[in-house]
Parts: sequence; structure tokens; C-alpha cells
Amino acid sequence: MLFGPSNTDGKAGFAFIAVAGNLKACFDLCKIRISAVTAFSSATAFLLASGEIGIRMAIVTLAVFLLACGSSALNQYMERSVDSLMDRTMGRPIPSGRIKPPHAFLCSLLLPASGAFLLLFAGGLVVCALGLFAILWYNGLYPRLKRRTTFAIIIGALTGAVPPVIGWLSGGGAATSPMLYSICLFLFIWQVPHSLVFIMHYGREYEKAGLPSLTVQLSKPQLLRIIFIR
Repeated sequence: MLFGPSNTDGKAGFAFIAVAGNLKACFDLCKIRISAVTAFSSATAFLLASGEIGIRMAIVTLAVFLLACGSSALNQYMERSVDSLMDRTMGRPIPSGRIKPPHAFLCSLLLPASGAFLLLFAGGLVVCALGLFAILWYNGLYPRLKRRTTFAIIIGALTGAVPPVIGWLSGGGAATSPMLYSICLFLFIWQVPHSLVFIMHYGREYEKAGLPSLTVQLSKPQLLRIIFIR
């Protein structure tokens, strides 16, 4: 056709849509926005500690971003059976079939490995160990506890304080600095009411999936009081 798309153009269009769909699934698997915020907290701490913006800060930020993406991918791989039982999460890449579990598992290995390598190069052994520790904590201890008690959110929230520590130490800040403790405390406390909001709205789904939920013991007004008091 002179003015219409050729068959080749049509195939190219379908290929583009398929690739775009895969990218969207990968972004969802890695929780790109949350991972970016995590990396930003590390970059902010680096800047506060060093007072400089440079290539080292960029490498540390990228490393934390890759670690966060890998941690999210691993979490969704491990929680895929539970996610398939809840309306809120059944649309995630693995339960929805947009990504096969082996592919998600491969991402959960390659992304943290890349991030750890960069962190070792730019920040040193201690901060690299901190990054890997956060992944193991969030995907090892936390999932086991959350099947037993809803207060596991407090344990899980501790990982939110690790990225600024990585940025701070990589920027040459002292580990005993009160400013570092203030940043970590803020990020830790923020995550608790954030998790409680999810429990308040989706508590029945958690119960349906066999997970403990505060909605069994507390009413919505009681949960709201706890959230706003925090």
C-alpha cells in the first residue's frame, strides 16, 4: 500500500509493543519508583556527608538502585504464591504471567550482584556488606515473620534505614554522627504508618491469603488513631 503500513511495519509495531510490555513488567518487578526513592535517600545522605556531587556519588546511587531493584524482584519471586491469592497483588508480573518465575529469579540474582560489585568498588567492603545484609534481612527474616505476626512490619522497616547509612559512610561520614541517626530514625518511623495504611485497606485480603492482620484485633478507627499518632 502506498499510504498504509506495510506488513513489515505491522510486524515491527507488534514487536515494539511486545518489548514495551516486557519492559513494563520488568519495571513492575523491580518497583522502579520505590527503588528510585531508596537510591535517592542514599544519594542525599552521601551529599550531606561529603558535600560533593561527583562520579562516586553517582556510582553509589546506581549501586543502591540496583540492589533495591533486585531485592524487590527476589521478594516477588518468593511471595508469588501469596500474591496470587490477593486482589491487590495478583496483577504483579509473576502471578499475572507477564514474567516467568525463572526469569524473575535470574533478575533477583543479577541485579544485586551488579549493585554489590559497584558498591564494593565505590564504597568499600563495609557498605557492600550492608547492602547485601539488607537484602537478606528483607527477603530472609521478614517474610518468615510476617506469616506469624503482623508486627513483622517493624522488622521489615529496619531495611529502610540501611540505604542512607550506605550513602553516608560512602561519602566519608562518621558512623557515630547524630545526623545519620536522625535520618535513619525518620526513614524507619515513616515506613510503619505506611504499612499500617495498607493493612487498614487490605487487611481482609491478607486474612484471605493466610497472613496475620491487625484488622482482626483492631477496627478501622483504632488503626487510624495509631497511624496519626505515629
